[in-house]
This record gives sequence, C-alpha cells and structure tokens, in this order.
Amino acid sequence: MRGPLGVHRATQLRYWFVDAPKTVSAQIVLLAQTPKLTPEALAELIKDFPVFAELIPPPPPPVGYIPATSHRVFRITDVLSVTPRTKRISGNYVLRCPSCASAGRDRSGDNLHIKINEPLKYQCRSGCSSEQIRASLGRPRRVGA
Repeated sequence: MRGPLGVHRATQLRYWFVDAPKTVSAQIVLLAQTPKLTPEALAELIKDFPVFAELIPPPPPPVGYIPATSHRVFRITDVLSVTPRTKRISGNYVLRCPSCASAGRDRSGDNLHIKINEPLKYQCRSGCSSEQIRASLGRPRRVGA
C-alpha cells in the first residue's frame, strides 16, 4: 500500500493524487479542500458491506455484573492497610497479624508476611492459620470455597 505524497523506498518515486497537478503545494491544496468524512457518512458508505460476526465485539456486561461461575477472590491487601511506607523484607510486606493481635501476641507487629507480587499468599510466622486470620478480619472463608 502506498501513501500519497510519500516517496517509495525502492523506486524513489513519489505517488501523487490524480486530481491535482504533480507539485507538492497543489497536492496539499487538494487535501485541504477535500471534505472530512463524518461517522454518519462513513456508515452510509459501508452499509452494504458484509459484516463478519467474529469482528463484532460483544456488548459490555451491565455495571456490577458478576458471572455466576466466578467468585470474588480474597486479597488480604484489600482489607489491611498496605502503604508505600509498609515494612518490606525479602519480597514480603511485614505487618501485625490481626489474629495474633486479637489474642494479645505480636507486639512487635512483624508476624504477618504477605507476598508483594502475589497478595493472595500470606502467612503468619507465629502459626495462625489463614482461617483464623480471615475470621479476625471479619472475612471468614465461605463454606465450600
């Protein structure tokens, strides 16, 4: 495909619009005088062309729609406050474990480790289970999940 006014790399020839003299200024004047194509005019031009079904994007889902086959994934970073100033050790955020804190342990605030790159992975170094941590946050694991 060749663009008008461009110079072909192999032949070093310029390709002109046929409706104007072969000077750059005359070609630019022709371009400036050509009416712009509106969306309505484009729709009228292409109305008789076949449309391939696979090229038509599906309609967007309604706002707030959640497919029946999916469920919301629990990310502990959505519940706990992780800021740029949160302590980090070897690829983990280090925070106070809410389960330990409710039991009166973890006074130093460094028992809960959350993977920075994978916030679905978290572990209490004191031995609290993920169920205990989620229960102390008020987000217990759903039955059958």
